[in-house]
Amino acid sequence: MSDNPGNRLDPYAVLGVSPSASEKQVRRAYLALAKQHHPDRGGDAARFDQITKAWKQLSEVEPEPASEPQGPNPAPRTNTAPPTEAEPFRFIPPLAEGPVQVPGKPPVTVDSPLAQRVVHGKIPGGFFGRQNRTLHTRLSDMLQQRVHSALPAVRIFHGVKLSRRHVLDTVLLGGSKLAVFSAQHAPPDVYQFNGTELMGRKRVVLDDLSDAVAGLQQLFPNLEVGAFSVIFSTNPHAPTIQASTTLNTLGLSDVPASIMDAVRQVKLFIGTGDHNVVDRTTMGQLIAKL
Repeated sequence: MSDNPGNRLDPYAVLGVSPSASEKQVRRAYLALAKQHHPDRGGDAARFDQITKAWKQLSEVEPEPASEPQGPNPAPRTNTAPPTEAEPFRFIPPLAEGPVQVPGKPPVTVDSPLAQRVVHGKIPGGFFGRQNRTLHTRLSDMLQQRVHSALPAVRIFHGVKLSRRHVLDTVLLGGSKLAVFSAQHAPPDVYQFNGTELMGRKRVVLDDLSDAVAGLQQLFPNLEVGAFSVIFSTNPHAPTIQASTTLNTLGLSDVPASIMDAVRQVKLFIGTGDHNVVDRTTMGQLIAKL
């Protein structure tokens, strides 16, 4: 493709929205167009590709201040803000006070090296759980790359045992909040979430995280527990998921989402709490459950 700016598509024009449109308006326009032009629904593949590229471009753009004047032909917004730097964080109790002893079988000693380790445990799954292990490995990598890099107090735990038969693949601790995850795969499509399933060209039954949320909340009554359903597909921005109802019987904190949308959900969930703290006692309690 030529580098001539005249040959470049204006993402706002592609989605039919104003450059001053809110993120919600842009997303609504994208979802409607993606559903209308999806090739699996008889749409044009080239048009669908334009729509997808426009959404990806705008979803990674920093919005400009609303007070900034706009001319009759405003230029497309670009992300001119400096890269987000990780915020400083602290340990409770401070590392200078020495190791923290947490009861367990065996007891857990949370010393400085253990407290500073980001990922703990091992993703469950034997021969018949290879796909699940693969998906949670991808999830763990993205949480480290996209969430921990921005919120460095985050710690990730794999294989948290609520009971002998109930083992949580991935749990994230961020300050005063815990997040538990399911990870599944779905073909690229535009899906409707009806509260329990994704309805598209293919029906996808989602994992129920209600018991996981209840179990973690019982173990950690002073923490807020959230649950997130991550849907992997052929690229990190797919599939597209619409919520046709507010009904949710799966214990989820938000609508099931592609990995990139799920990363944004988790950063918002953790970031609105006391996210700059690593509680070594809570860490030890989680490690004792591995």
